[in-house]
Amino acid sequence: MVKIGVFDSGIGGLSILREIIRQLPGGEIIYLADNHNHPYGPRSIDNIYEISHGIVSKFNEQGVKHIVVACNTASGAALHRLRENFPHMKFIGMEPAVKPAAERSISRKVAVLATTATLSALPYAGVVERFAEGVEIYELPCNGLAEAIEKGEGHKVIEPMLRDWLEPVIEAGVDQIALACTHYPLEYELICSIAGEGAAVIDPAPAVVRQLIRVIALDGNYNDNKLKIRLYSSAAPAALKEASAKYLGKSYRVASWDSY
Repeated sequence: MVKIGVFDSGIGGLSILREIIRQLPGGEIIYLADNHNHPYGPRSIDNIYEISHGIVSKFNEQGVKHIVVACNTASGAALHRLRENFPHMKFIGMEPAVKPAAERSISRKVAVLATTATLSALPYAGVVERFAEGVEIYELPCNGLAEAIEKGEGHKVIEPMLRDWLEPVIEAGVDQIALACTHYPLEYELICSIAGEGAAVIDPAPAVVRQLIRVIALDGNYNDNKLKIRLYSSAAPAALKEASAKYLGKSYRVASWDSY
């Protein structure tokens, strides 16, 4: 049975896990919410890499061969070095959905919702340079949004934050909104309601999981056995259990990462 490791600094990667459950018919998924080190954003690139290296090393010891780095910040800071240092493993990372947003935009105005760390990372700049020529990019560093979602704050807190960022760019003519943090799709319906009919919201999760399935199939070990999900937390198992019930539609058992 194919074993897939998925990790994020907290519950944000559940947006990817949710899509894996929808698309992948079989395999064993090990999800880590590394909330002990949340948030990754304020940390240095080297520190994020060290954290990611430790997680991947543990996955590697347990026979995991496919890793989804379900965090835009960790993907930008660590993905390249992880691939260099674990050449026998296959990594699928997060990339801001600038390309599909630019391709679909009629107004040629696109908004990118991301953390400051993602917007300042070289991979993001490279994506914009390659795929967004002639497109006006509105970069929205949504400081505090991932943390609010992580804490389980309700719409009373989150909606005003989103309106402050989104309403001005929608008024300016943005017709595509790219979500570049895995926490943000957990509030996809709210974001869509604020965006209205004039702006489409792009959740990167479906494309990420399609790529995961392609990689598994190319390796020749894809199977359609029953899907097995195992959740781990590095600091707050109860919070992850509650989040799994809310975002996955099922309350999964959550174990301590130290026990993995």
